[in-house]
Amino acid sequence: MNETDNDIYYTTDGSEPLTELESESVELLGETVPAWALVPSTENFGFTLSVAQWTRASNPPNIASWLTGQTGIGYETSGVNYQPLINLDVTEASGANASVYVRIPFEIEAGTDLGSINQLTLSMKYDDGFVAYLNGKRVASSNDPVDLVWNSGAVGNRSDAQAEVYQNFDISAFRTSLLAGRNMLAIHALNDSSTSSDLLCSPLLSASVITAGGGPTPTAMLYTGEITLDATARIRARAQSPGGSLSALTEATFLVGTLALPSNLAISEINYRPLPPSTPAELVVANSRTDFEFIELMNIGTEAIDLTQISFSQGVEFDFSIGTPLTLLQPGEFALIVEDRDAFEARYGSEAAARIAGEFGSDSKLSNNGETVTLLGSAGSIIRSFAYSDSDPWPTAADGEGFTLQLIAPNTNPDHALAASWQASPELGGTPAGFTIPTGDYDSWAATAFAVLPGADTDPGADPDGDGWANLVEYALASSPADSSSFPEIEVFITEVAGVDYVAIRYATNLLAGDVTLTPQTSVDLLNWNADTVELDPPAGDVHTRRATATLDSSPRRKLRISVALD
Repeated sequence: MNETDNDIYYTTDGSEPLTELESESVELLGETVPAWALVPSTENFGFTLSVAQWTRASNPPNIASWLTGQTGIGYETSGVNYQPLINLDVTEASGANASVYVRIPFEIEAGTDLGSINQLTLSMKYDDGFVAYLNGKRVASSNDPVDLVWNSGAVGNRSDAQAEVYQNFDISAFRTSLLAGRNMLAIHALNDSSTSSDLLCSPLLSASVITAGGGPTPTAMLYTGEITLDATARIRARAQSPGGSLSALTEATFLVGTLALPSNLAISEINYRPLPPSTPAELVVANSRTDFEFIELMNIGTEAIDLTQISFSQGVEFDFSIGTPLTLLQPGEFALIVEDRDAFEARYGSEAAARIAGEFGSDSKLSNNGETVTLLGSAGSIIRSFAYSDSDPWPTAADGEGFTLQLIAPNTNPDHALAASWQASPELGGTPAGFTIPTGDYDSWAATAFAVLPGADTDPGADPDGDGWANLVEYALASSPADSSSFPEIEVFITEVAGVDYVAIRYATNLLAGDVTLTPQTSVDLLNWNADTVELDPPAGDVHTRRATATLDSSPRRKLRISVALD
């Protein structure tokens, strides 16, 4: 079959161009079916028969001379290997002719959709060669001479072990030779010589019939010539043979227009430690503060740029690909990559969410302590690579106080690696894609007064979510009183100072809670408590770490707790 016989379908949106056909195998001609055989000779006029006379469905003029029986056809004069396979014996060929003509009729029910047959297979057990015809059309051969005549022999020899196993021949290219009603499979069986001690010819004929599906997908186009692209596209193509079989998928991405470069694309905002969920809408979709993380990209150039195939290789995982929203960014426009789309929309609204290109991949998150963020171009070149920090001189208000890191004057393309190029956002929650938290729709759980705590009972000792933590404690330690899966971040551990072990406690606080006092305390009897602790490390944002003043091996041992008092 020539390649030009195949139809090539392609898509420009990265989707699959062709689907596999569903089909079932149907036996057209099985084992042990009626057959006719003739050892051509001058006496039976076989030597005068043309190919057309004996290979078509109509009877040849000397039909009375043909032997009748069932498949397989052959003889065995020495040994017993083929005897179980032979149902129509042609021993008369031994010593007389290396050729035997075989006719095997079969029926295809009238009304059958012959167009649904997409594959046709001839399976042969044979010794030593053959030429097969389907309704007079030559369809397959093996070990046949160039000039085939009525008394020809095979040009090769096959062992008994080879002959006893079916060999498949794909004759799908000739499936259009099939007819509704009576059909004829004719075989010119060939022995390697007329004096051979054995001969075998045992055929099967099967078809694959399409039962459902297959063909071009809704967006697929038939390839007829040159393709012109006016935008970046991922071309995917497959070839389909007339029988319905598909080639392997071929694909390539073609970039059109201005590509993303350090001169035209900035990382303009980073929200690496947002406030935890607060409003009822946020508490429904968000499990923790990390769900609200985002990175904002901005086109700082003068032309639309194509983000296709750029990717983050450090900080978070994400790559822009064909089909990703917002792969084309106009001058001054923003694209957002977020940790959780639903959480982002609950906090900033649907208009801001419309600028989302996608979510962080592989459960990646931004580091609270600062890290390197690297954005790569389509060819692996670096567009941006810099490390932000949660410590001075970087804006510390972005470290859990509800503000974001914002690039100052991004249109001037400042050096992203310099702390002086960044500021804390003027707005709580930042301004992703130019949007702010809707006025009146958001009251942070990190409220500045417990008396106006939103979405929860303001009784300090109440526990509306039933998680065992009182309202006032969750307020002071920055967890949610309306979410039973949100708990204060407290860690008790043993630390070594100058070779001596102490018990210590680390806890996250609500930096905006100015109306509570948190006091780490120790006790030896769980009845009397005092504040004999010292700071182990300087506060890191909202995280404090303190240790007991008494050593761990002192007697009796100290216990640690945090006292929370409403001022």
